[in-house]
Amino acid sequence: LACGKTATKSIPHFMGTDKRYRTQIDLRAFTATDDTQADPESVVVSTPPSDTEIDTLLASYQGTIMQTPPVFSAIRVNGKRAYAEARAGRPPELKARPVQVHRIHRVDGSWPVVELEIHCEKGFYVRSLARELGERLGTGGHCLSITRTAVGPFVLDEAVALDPLPEDLGLKLIPLEAALQRVGVKLDKAE
Repeated sequence: LACGKTATKSIPHFMGTDKRYRTQIDLRAFTATDDTQADPESVVVSTPPSDTEIDTLLASYQGTIMQTPPVFSAIRVNGKRAYAEARAGRPPELKARPVQVHRIHRVDGSWPVVELEIHCEKGFYVRSLARELGERLGTGGHCLSITRTAVGPFVLDEAVALDPLPEDLGLKLIPLEAALQRVGVKLDKAE
């Protein structure tokens, strides 16, 4: 959350940094949205994948990979948001694009629900990962939960809940100059 005109203009400096996520993926079903916002379409799996098979597949997702964004995403296609077209019954055909993944690993769970930690760059879609894992494992795949645990140097443990709004919010805000220093940007005093 950025407070003030100068801070709002600085948001791209923060959003362009790497991201970290924790997600739970249900491998029993696909959904139209790749998460729990749509009804599950169960997949019959005669032999569930082993932890080793899952871990081996996850290892192949490191480095620069090609990933197709979810049709329910904010990507613009012919000037319209993909999710708006999908909701109108006209899901766009999105093309795979390169994304950078530093690390994906399983931290908990086995078939049918696995919990992963992901360290990636801007543009990576966790919901697409769930769908792709299901496709490649011959199972289903959709996210039960997604938590962004870090944006660049800003971690979830530093976050302040806004509901209810803390009375001492000013004491918890990171000054813009200090926040920009964390991402290696110097505040232009002319702004």
